[in-house]
Amino acid sequence: MKRMVLVTALLAAVLVAALPVFAQTGGGRHQFDLFGGDGYKGSGSTLRFDIDGMALKVSGTASGIPNGGGGYVIDARENLAFSGNQRLIIRVSGVRGTDTFDAFKLLKLELNNAAQTTITDGMKNRNGPTFINARNGEAVFDISRLRNIRKINLVFFNCTVEAVKIEVFYE
Repeated sequence: MKRMVLVTALLAAVLVAALPVFAQTGGGRHQFDLFGGDGYKGSGSTLRFDIDGMALKVSGTASGIPNGGGGYVIDARENLAFSGNQRLIIRVSGVRGTDTFDAFKLLKLELNNAAQTTITDGMKNRNGPTFINARNGEAVFDISRLRNIRKINLVFFNCTVEAVKIEVFYE
């Protein structure tokens, strides 16, 4: 009987000690806050970036001329919140039939200046595999091999959009 009480007490102590570790790792999907980045415009571009809660609203034109296009970048001194996670998800909404795109390309995701390719077949653009398709939906990226991610860049080229909403999640 004493042995069972001792084992139970020991297990309870281990569980209490492990709770903070479980709380830090927390599973599931988390939203990445896009606030605090900088928009940039290439020649002939009129892109506008507005924060909508934790999301980004994009409107205007990303030029298709040399040195055109534009994007939104967060470049941090410390690792971004999703660094060291398994997947990054870009959720797109607000794409309209009146928006125009070059070969149905919406945007390209770059992490630490390296273009990423989605693993979501319906979102991978056939004309530019590093671009996601210009449609509403989610594009999943495998980031399990990346470490020390300090820069995220959403790159737009040769498109005109009215009010596209971009949300970023990680898990």
